[in-house]
Amino acid sequence: MAINRPWQTCDAPPQAPGLPVMRAIGFILREISGEHIRQLEDAMEKTAAALGFVWQATLFADTRREGNYVRIVNQIVRDDVDAVFLPASDHLEPRDIDVLLTHTAVYCLTEGLRRKCGRLRS
Repeated sequence: MAINRPWQTCDAPPQAPGLPVMRAIGFILREISGEHIRQLEDAMEKTAAALGFVWQATLFADTRREGNYVRIVNQIVRDDVDAVFLPASDHLEPRDIDVLLTHTAVYCLTEGLRRKCGRLRS
């Protein structure tokens, strides 16, 4: 389920005239987030805003399943998303992150704010 919060995009730095808007979404796996879901979501949104992205939505999943990355790719295509933010790389399977990296940038908060997750090893 995506939670759109257009009113929270005001934290993003103003876009320079003529530059395209950079859009971001987040993904949180509930089974490993525990009671910290809202804090993780806020951290992803603030990090994205600090990097110049406009937050579009946060997608949540209760369990690991093969279709999670499909939902993310659908959101990327639908909203013309430039980046996906994860609290940590373990919120998705390594192969799913590899697939996402063919579509967009992937940022993991625990692996470094300005670094893409990159190709992960099994």
